[in-house]
Amino acid sequence: MNSYMFFGVLAAFGALSACSSSLGGGGSDEFDAAQILISRSAAADAAAVEDLPSEASLSGGIELNVTGQEEAVLGSMNVEADFANSTVTGSASNLGLYEISGSFGANRECLAGASCSAELVGELDGALDLSGSITGNTFDGTLAGDLSGSNAEGSVESEVDLNVDGRFLSDSEGLIASADLDGSSTNTITPTGGIGETETAGTSGVFVVAE
Repeated sequence: MNSYMFFGVLAAFGALSACSSSLGGGGSDEFDAAQILISRSAAADAAAVEDLPSEASLSGGIELNVTGQEEAVLGSMNVEADFANSTVTGSASNLGLYEISGSFGANRECLAGASCSAELVGELDGALDLSGSITGNTFDGTLAGDLSGSNAEGSVESEVDLNVDGRFLSDSEGLIASADLDGSSTNTITPTGGIGETETAGTSGVFVVAE
């Protein structure tokens, strides 16, 4: 089974979801807030190590993409940075599958003059956990966990394992953390009444969080 079928099963969730919504085009707070953070991170400077606090709590958003697919997994991202002990932890939650439209730049920012939107087509249960270490104004680690969903069409279970390459930034509003994500997801799709099949696909993404 190819990764297209993975998204096809998930997309079918939208037909049964009472909470499908259009983000961005309707002025969604979540989509607008994510775009603001992306714009801030693109314009921010690297954080001065001597100015970093002993700890910081940051929140924002995450986007994950499977190679060759238009749909994306979007959700909330929370990060706890413990600079005193050089550790970073956190989690990605409230995840769902979205159909993305519009023109985006290299940092996933909506380009000036473009109409960008994200429509929810399926909800996912589970969360991804962040664990890593801080070196100066950078951090690395892993973001991993299990996601699942089901409806009348069948069920999907996904094991996600991503490497994190991040940096701390700062602007006039405070501290920002931005990270590139790269790894894989192992997806098992089981049609209703059928036998499950498993495929591993390349998976990448970004998260941006701020105080």
